[in-house]
Amino acid sequence: MTADVHIETSVSQDNADPELPSRSTLAMLRDVPHFLLGRVVGAHDITVHILFPHLSPAEAKFASLTKDQLSRWLDEIFHPAVYQCCGAHYTQHLPASYRHALASSKAHQIEGRQIETASYQAQRSIGYHLQAEYLGQIWAGILERIVGTPGLSDFRSPQLLFSAKGTKLQFKTSPSRPTMLDAMENFQAYLERIIDFNFVYLDRLYVDVGKEICPRVSLLSSQRRRVGDEAQVYQWRRCCLERYMHWVYDGQPPSVKGRGQQYFAQNMLYEASNLTSVAPKHSKLREGGLIYSQFYGSVKEVSDATKCFPFENDGLEELALDPQIRQGARHAAGGHRRDARILERAYCASKHRAHHALLNSRSKSFGIREEHRISWTLFQGLAGKLRLQEDDELEITLLDCPAYAWPIKTEVYLNFLWRSADKFATGFEVVLARCQRELITWEQTKMMAMFLRCLRFVFGGHQIQRESSLWWSRRERSVGRPPEQRVWYGLGFCNTLLRYKYCWLEPRFDWRRLSFLPLVTDHVLFGNSMLRGQYLRRGGQVQGFFDATRQLELALDWIDRYGGIDSIRERLTSWAAHICLRQFRQDVFGSIQREVLEECREEVLQGLSPVCYEYLDEVMVGGTHLISGNRCDFKQAPALGQYLFNFDDGRIRTHWEDRPYRKLYRRARAGLDMRHSALRLGKAFSSVLRRKLFAHHWILPYPSTDVLLQTTKQGQRMWYSIEAAGVAAEELEETEPSTWQWARKSWRAGSPPPLPEYIEWSREEWVDWIRERRVDWMREQRELRERERGGDEDGDAERGSQGSWRHKKKYQ
Repeated sequence: MTADVHIETSVSQDNADPELPSRSTLAMLRDVPHFLLGRVVGAHDITVHILFPHLSPAEAKFASLTKDQLSRWLDEIFHPAVYQCCGAHYTQHLPASYRHALASSKAHQIEGRQIETASYQAQRSIGYHLQAEYLGQIWAGILERIVGTPGLSDFRSPQLLFSAKGTKLQFKTSPSRPTMLDAMENFQAYLERIIDFNFVYLDRLYVDVGKEICPRVSLLSSQRRRVGDEAQVYQWRRCCLERYMHWVYDGQPPSVKGRGQQYFAQNMLYEASNLTSVAPKHSKLREGGLIYSQFYGSVKEVSDATKCFPFENDGLEELALDPQIRQGARHAAGGHRRDARILERAYCASKHRAHHALLNSRSKSFGIREEHRISWTLFQGLAGKLRLQEDDELEITLLDCPAYAWPIKTEVYLNFLWRSADKFATGFEVVLARCQRELITWEQTKMMAMFLRCLRFVFGGHQIQRESSLWWSRRERSVGRPPEQRVWYGLGFCNTLLRYKYCWLEPRFDWRRLSFLPLVTDHVLFGNSMLRGQYLRRGGQVQGFFDATRQLELALDWIDRYGGIDSIRERLTSWAAHICLRQFRQDVFGSIQREVLEECREEVLQGLSPVCYEYLDEVMVGGTHLISGNRCDFKQAPALGQYLFNFDDGRIRTHWEDRPYRKLYRRARAGLDMRHSALRLGKAFSSVLRRKLFAHHWILPYPSTDVLLQTTKQGQRMWYSIEAAGVAAEELEETEPSTWQWARKSWRAGSPPPLPEYIEWSREEWVDWIRERRVDWMREQRELRERERGGDEDGDAERGSQGSWRHKKKYQ
């Protein structure tokens, strides 16, 4: 067993503005606008960034400099400073502008392509060398141009940051350098060779010093073991980490609830834990130079591919969505959404990587590590202290696993990981295999999403308490005004992890049906609300679509439960039709919302008003243009209705095939056909929808194979007017579609029948109404049985008296 010391990370800063507070060095690099300038020659691991602390990021979280910011930085600051210091023989090799450099980086991958492949990359990295003797002048020129040029103040006070990561193998102890002092002196000599310390603010130079304890035996899977060889995994004991924090902070460690001290459950275990600790700003440790510490197990290297763990892609949960819902949400979101085939490929790639990693690492050993980020002053003080000790005291050798670590056979530990991942992956795949090709119910979606969410936490260390759907067992909260008590259910890891030391699932499931129990299924934190978050970045239209899918799912579920009661089934079928028609209106007006008067736009986009000529004329900017020519594709109104809603009919709808309203209609029709094929409820639903489509939409969009709403050559939006001659307004909802005719330039005067109020009912209002109808139906059935029983008793009495009379007559 060895205890290795390494210097993993070095960070230094050259600050052009000494007045800038030093606390800026403690910010995360990803949160500060920055520009990657390049790498140090002879030290490829050291990257050079320029930080712009006063530059405003384009979004709430910084991702990268915008094209405008890059153009201003390169064309107005950096390139002029370089060209001012370097001669023509030097600058002839450099790009002349930002656009020149951008086009050059794309040239090889775009201009040289002949076919489109999955390996397509838009840009290449092209580097240019800056000689050391020019660097001081270039930096001075950069500062001068920022101060002296109007409009560049947001680039003021730039900082140079040098950062090195992933050097743990480069500065580890070795047979030639067996002690911690040797590793520190090797690192310092290396740093002094490549960096001129005269230009470094040493109070802003930080170094990561680490210690690693690992078993000696580590073999390839192809190597034969000798007697006594046993590969092991070491894991930190949580109790010992807590005791260490208590000791190092003199009995007052930072709060676990704050950001200073964080424990991570390793592989969904409680006792095997990782720890990160940030020294408080005013603590003695911070004053002494200790900034940050972390303790973790190296077994994460099995599945950690440069911070990428298996099944960590948050888009994988979209595999649990019904294809119709996924396509509709993608259309509503706009832009380029995730492709299901790409997600399936990512899922399978994670399975294969986890399989190979776990299978081929069974003969390897994995240790524990601790790393401490310290100031350069503390680093020098520590080296000086070590120099005062005897050489034989500096080299450390351990004979056995330390008491503060768990020793576990590698084969046992990796088998545990295998089984943990396998049970969640199997659950997901079994539910997926049970799904109908045309319909994935929300119950199945929630179960698959649950399995995929758990799968993300099998590998690596995680703060599971941040995942509400997994951590909480039951939560209550007052929502709305007046406040209503809402209840949510999670998987209850907050109870099982502490009680059983592993993240067992609380009893929330019917495992025979592979679904959540009826009492909790409507309140679990999976499914609609969870998956909706994948799309909500694109706006409220997607949120409205997911709300509509949930309402439709409720209607279908209630038809399953109470479909035997005619009044309930008819109203729920009508509600499902109105859900689709409301989404239809939202899709129509959402695609032309710029043509709607601004003061009416918000109300129109809600889709809560029937559509007629007077309504369109009131809300549209350019009035209403009705088509009337003989070249119209739809001479009969029912043909237009079928084209707007039908699917799998062989007709082309290039850019509106996946409109959300069409996906809702298809889902409703498929669900009713599958569940109630004998009753032909799917056909009945389509008939109801067609009647209500014409009853509440006297003006319809005029589509083509390319678009949902065509325009004339003059840019006028084209609408299709319909009329049911001789039919009163109150009878329209029962009027067959064949009664409606194309009205050409004419239109039906007045307003369509108002939409029923129940389409805006809350879930609680629906539950109350269904309960009342059930009570009425049960009372009617009871009365009917009593009447039938009473009739039977009268008949029996009459038949009994007649039988007695015949008996008497026969034997008289």
